[in-house]
Amino acid sequence: MQKSLTNTDAAALPALSVALLVQTAADECLARHERERAFAALVVRFSAMAMGLASGILGDVHQAEDATQEAFVTAWRELPNLREPEA
Repeated sequence: MQKSLTNTDAAALPALSVALLVQTAADECLARHERERAFAALVVRFSAMAMGLASGILGDVHQAEDATQEAFVTAWRELPNLREPEA
């Protein structure tokens, strides 16, 4: 049986694999709140890394915050276009 996010405790979301979180966030058959919870876990997991990268490139913390936020907004919008969300 494949692990399902819908029967997983919300506190355990960050411990789930990235592949499962992306697959869940991209699954339009699931309720929106389930998809949002999965995506929020991805944001928690990767926001510091994205912020560090953006800060190193841009050299300005405020621009880095904006770029990081825009990257996650774009990722959310483009989830339905993933060809292999489990990859």
